[in-house]
Amino acid sequence: MGNTLALIALGSNLGDRRATLDRAIADLEDVPGVVVTAVSSYHETAPVGGPGGQGAFLNAAAALETSLDPSALHRTLIAVEQHAGRVREVRWDARTLDLDLILYGDRIVDKTELTVPHPRFAVRRFVLAPMAEVAPQAVDPMTGRTVLDLLAGLDRRPIYVAIDSPSGSDLATRIAEQVSGTLGGRARLRGGRRPPESKGDLLTWFDQLASDEARLREARDLAQSSPDDPWIITDYCLSLDLLRSASASVTLRAGCAKPGRVQEIERRFDVIAATSSEAFPPTFCVPIGFRNWGWGLSFMEKAVDFPLLIPEATTEAGVVAEILAACRAMNP
Repeated sequence: MGNTLALIALGSNLGDRRATLDRAIADLEDVPGVVVTAVSSYHETAPVGGPGGQGAFLNAAAALETSLDPSALHRTLIAVEQHAGRVREVRWDARTLDLDLILYGDRIVDKTELTVPHPRFAVRRFVLAPMAEVAPQAVDPMTGRTVLDLLAGLDRRPIYVAIDSPSGSDLATRIAEQVSGTLGGRARLRGGRRPPESKGDLLTWFDQLASDEARLREARDLAQSSPDDPWIITDYCLSLDLLRSASASVTLRAGCAKPGRVQEIERRFDVIAATSSEAFPPTFCVPIGFRNWGWGLSFMEKAVDFPLLIPEATTEAGVVAEILAACRAMNP
């Protein structure tokens, strides 16, 4: 098996942080099948999420050439953490050492114990900034964008967070209110429309979707011209709505609808999809209920070119906390 470029993030906010990171790099250099090719400078950053009262982190990134597969490398990182005295009890709590596998070549891994690319790295400045020092042109296989592009995306204004939530949910409203209260300023859009769940008339749906696109463009222009409203929060994501519409179109075709009807639907879908490619893309999107859609990460990799934040929390309060932590981690 040939060697693969793997990128890892390092962090410590307990004890002698610099010595801990130095020792972790030395431990990795002693692992058979791992060659450390580059290490970033050390960045001091404020903690994001987790219990209060934590000290500042020292963060870094390292580029590795490795013959280990992703799971074996993941186990190696855990072993190095344990050697440094890391105990995993409270999520995002203070830690002696944190090692995360961020990228492994162009591989997408979606397992219970390991997700690669790391599910939150693309919205974390404290991860992207050190990574840009060691591998600025490394490509995120989910978005097709380089590390340097992703880092530059965090500086784009306004920051647009698309909460792809079920109809009737007030999650986006809650996020907008909390962002406004803690991070300053907001621009709130009207909600989107969901495609029909049955094989009903999709022509009306596509017309409505096109009007949503027009609203998005209008709101984009307004928000960009107002420095007092640096955030856009929506309760839908146009690109994901288009994906669901494509699935509905396939379902309709399978239901033996009249061929002319299906062709007209697909023609309108193509027009809207082409128009949407020029729209203002989200800084990141939160697909609520993604795990219930029956779509794997590899499918999403073919569909979007912006970061996805797939919540791990199972409660609404937990989801809100994850989204707000992501907003803070961008360090706007």
